Amino acid sequence: MPRGISGKGFRQALKRAFAVPAEEPLTEQQRQWMDKLARKVVARGLTVPAILLLESIQPLGFVGSQAVVFFKPIISLVFRPEFCDEVARLLEKRSALRDLMQMIERCDAEARAAETSKGADQ
Repeated sequence: MPRGISGKGFRQALKRAFAVPAEEPLTEQQRQWMDKLARKVVARGLTVPAILLLESIQPLGFVGSQAVVFFKPIISLVFRPEFCDEVARLLEKRSALRDLMQMIERCDAEARAAETSKGADQ
């Protein structure tokens, strides 16, 4: 044990050594963007493939954000640079893909409920 650090102080420092900082919640703009994306996915009938894809890439969200940053010069030829930055910030958040999956499921449930009520009216 290094000099000057007592056993208790060392244990306290070790407890915080691998702590993950608290994550910022999604901004309203990010929520609106994700809700719009979820509605488009449901409108095209891609609910199941989208959720399957998101479930499989969820552990790689942070890596994906770094890939967006790395390829930003190329991606920004097609999309606005601000959009690339926003996508990278969104993917950095661990809860973002989970929230997107929940939004897709909610939109799908709403669409199914609207279909059944429409069918019941006829």
